Amino acid sequence: MTAPIKGSDGSITVNRGTSTEQRFIWAGEWEVTIKQNKQEFGPHIGDPLIYPVGTSVVYEFSIKGDIPKGGDAALRALRARSQGGVATCDLELQAFGGDRFAFASATMLVEQYKSALKADGSHTFETSGSGPATVTESPL
Repeated sequence: MTAPIKGSDGSITVNRGTSTEQRFIWAGEWEVTIKQNKQEFGPHIGDPLIYPVGTSVVYEFSIKGDIPKGGDAALRALRARSQGGVATCDLELQAFGGDRFAFASATMLVEQYKSALKADGSHTFETSGSGPATVTESPL
């Protein structure tokens, strides 16, 4: 019987396999959306239908979690990219035994970074962006 992938069976890494590799400490979730951009043609004389044609693919990512006391180096790297920083910040989102998405910093845009301090004492973050991704699937 196949076992489910637990939420804790994964990782979020910046600059994997390099001397500047950093893992997110308290990320609570990551999400990747694959969107097909399209152009529509029609309707035409004698044909009232509209035909969508795929033009390109974009991968969008989001990461949410808590900021630990003392900070998180991987999170700081993405925050710096959201402010126009140019330091290398390759991003890898992985579910062990599942999908792996790798975003190269040269073509990735960190579009948003949000931080919040809440009355319950939590210090949270959300970050999102987009770009081409390399997708690796675990064998079935």
